[in-house]
This record gives sequence, C-alpha cells and structure tokens, in this order.
Amino acid sequence: MKQKCGHPDCTTCDSRFLGVFCHLEGEALEEFNSHKTSNTYKKGQITFYEGNNAFGLYCVFSGKIKVYKTGLEGRQ
Repeated sequence: MKQKCGHPDCTTCDSRFLGVFCHLEGEALEEFNSHKTSNTYKKGQITFYEGNNAFGLYCVFSGKIKVYKTGLEGRQ
C-alpha cells in the first residue's frame, strides 16, 4: 500500500511494537492502516475534550500528549 505524503504508515511505524497493536500483522494491519486518519497538532492544542464521546482512538506517531482530568474545583 502506498503511504500518503506526510502521513505515517502503520506497517513501518517503530511505535507499533510498543502498544496495543503489536500483534497486528498482514491483512489486519493493512486494513487498520487504510482506515486511519492522520492529523498534526500544534503544541498546546487540545485534541480531545473531557466528556465528549470518542469516535475512534488516537495513536501518537511522534511528540508528547498531556492527559489530565479536571476536578470539581476546575483544577487539573
């Protein structure tokens, strides 16, 4: 399968072996790769809001993600 310009390819991603997809191979991996959408986020940009329904899952190709929960008093 041809890689989209600028988008990571799941079949060659080094991070794939560090997560929940480490056992995907062959046809299953190719199907997963063909159904993904790749996004680029700027530093500090919110990628997901607490309380919203999830419509997929997020795989981090590079960079860092800060995950936090807001308390009753609005503190992280």
